[in-house]
Amino acid sequence: MGAKRYFLDTTATSRANAAIALLSEHALDPWVVSAGVSWRFQAHGPEIGPPLRTT
Repeated sequence: MGAKRYFLDTTATSRANAAIALLSEHALDPWVVSAGVSWRFQAHGPEIGPPLRTT
């Protein structure tokens, strides 16, 4: 699980001919929370019988 905060600033300008008709500035500072799920598969090799006796 994790949480991050992003800081975004933006400016929007609307022009009419050469004059600025509208100027808008916004600051967006959202918190983003994320969670992940994982699954680990067990890889088994070929079946091997009991060890051989060496005595």
